[in-house]
Amino acid sequence: MNARPDSRRVSIPRQAPLIAALALALGGLSDAGAAQAPLAANFAQASSVQASLQASRDALRRQFLLRNGPLPVAPDRTAGTVTVDNCDDSGPGSLRAAFEQAVSGDVVDLTGLACSTISLTSGALTSGVDYLTLNGPGADRLAIDANGSSRAIALMGGYGELKIDGLTIRNGSYTYDGPGTYGGLADGACVLAEQYVTINNSTLENCSASGKSVHGAAVKANGRLTLVNSLVSGTEATAAADDISATITGGVISGGASYLTDTTVRDATVSATTTSAYGGVLGGGVFGMYGVVMTGSTVTGVDVQVSAAKDAYAKGGGVGSPMTVILDRSTVADNSVRGTPGFGPGEQGVYLSAIGGGGVYVMIVPRSSPVPSTIVNSTISGNSALCEGEIGAYTRGGGGGLGTWAPVPVAIVNSTVSGNSTNLNGGGLYTRARGALALSNATVTANRADNGAAIADLADEAAFAFATDSSIVAGNAPLAAASAVDLVTAHEVSGANNLIASANVTLPADTLSGDPLLGPLADNGGPTRTHALMSGSPAIDAGANPADIPTDQRGEGYLRVWGEAADIGAFESQPLPDAIFADGFD
Repeated sequence: MNARPDSRRVSIPRQAPLIAALALALGGLSDAGAAQAPLAANFAQASSVQASLQASRDALRRQFLLRNGPLPVAPDRTAGTVTVDNCDDSGPGSLRAAFEQAVSGDVVDLTGLACSTISLTSGALTSGVDYLTLNGPGADRLAIDANGSSRAIALMGGYGELKIDGLTIRNGSYTYDGPGTYGGLADGACVLAEQYVTINNSTLENCSASGKSVHGAAVKANGRLTLVNSLVSGTEATAAADDISATITGGVISGGASYLTDTTVRDATVSATTTSAYGGVLGGGVFGMYGVVMTGSTVTGVDVQVSAAKDAYAKGGGVGSPMTVILDRSTVADNSVRGTPGFGPGEQGVYLSAIGGGGVYVMIVPRSSPVPSTIVNSTISGNSALCEGEIGAYTRGGGGGLGTWAPVPVAIVNSTVSGNSTNLNGGGLYTRARGALALSNATVTANRADNGAAIADLADEAAFAFATDSSIVAGNAPLAAASAVDLVTAHEVSGANNLIASANVTLPADTLSGDPLLGPLADNGGPTRTHALMSGSPAIDAGANPADIPTDQRGEGYLRVWGEAADIGAFESQPLPDAIFADGFD
């Protein structure tokens, strides 16, 4: 049995609110900026999508490490093992006893338990060590249940990592009701850690946090947060204040940088309400201060509502970051942001509400050295961004699917933006300030808004034109008006081989228009849903493959070029994979 550590750092430090937290990033990252290899402004110039994507991932990692510091070396010894023998709340052989006995670097072994639930009746499992690993028998075999009366797990050592594998953690609850200061945060009701967190093959469900500010109601890590092959569902995050602002960053999960692989975040309720000041949410489902990377993952069913006496900031219903978002073979669907309108001049200036990015919102701070955001082989669908109240001169925003003011183009490649809506600007995509977009082999359809039914590129300060190659922007509709054009832009449109039904500017001479004859958004193969091209579609064999992509959005087994030329859009019309190789070639 391992010796008990001499001291435990279990106090939870005071942290900055949304505005102050974002301000931490404003100093600039000149070293990271010099080292990174960003995606091309026009994706047609990229020789390899995957190489460019990896370059952005590497640059994001450097950016995080530059500001957050590297993970310290784990203890230089063989990890000790503390075995849990029973499912009691406390006492010899219990999980609580293991937390008390474990020293930094130990593994708490729960794999031999035959019982199905450890019910926490005397508070959270808390440790002050730096490194700790919990190994369970499988998420379907063992649950740690906090019964809605306390946090579940908190690792408060300042320099290490919490690892969890093969467990369900449920019904964690934390409420902060102390003094009205920004330091009083409610976060990490199921899992809280001062530094890195890695969660594999696990389920977190019915986690709830409430207070004047919330960071990650289900999981909060100040360092890197990694979830692999896991599920987070049924989260509630509630920020409410009468005397100060109410803010939330990461209603469900919040990390210094957040990485999701083969993971689903679903069904969450996120609300920020203040009766006298500012209310804000950035990233209702997933938030990463230094970036979010999703690979083969899904964020769905997150509902965000912000009600504020002055200005409401409601952005990124599914995913939000002040720096970088990378989606690869992922889906952000059926999320929403709702906010109240701003009301105009006041004692502290003009109160402007900003509401946007029902699915995804990308800010990019610092402005001097951003790591480019990329959406590749992914679908953003069924999201909404709505102003609840009379829209006037003091309400900004839009982007039912995605909103951005990133000063380097957000690249949307081999991807689908479908069925999103807003009563502001840009049913599918929206830019403002210096924001920019670059589409390549993308399909933007069935979105709804009155100003830019598909896309509203209103970034009149941007250094880049609106760029699109071999993409479909058609089949979109107004939300309430009699009519709306598909593309509204403050710039010239660059690129070639597109099908754009309507726009407010002159389009390149080779642009097609009319009905692309798309099938419904459906499972047509691959990990994400797509719109198939129906027989007779003018998009068939009329496109190009400027980035030399080997497959269409569906990935392996679905060629990017089949026939005389590539098709326009994210989907390539072709026989099923088995039929392609029916002659024996592989």
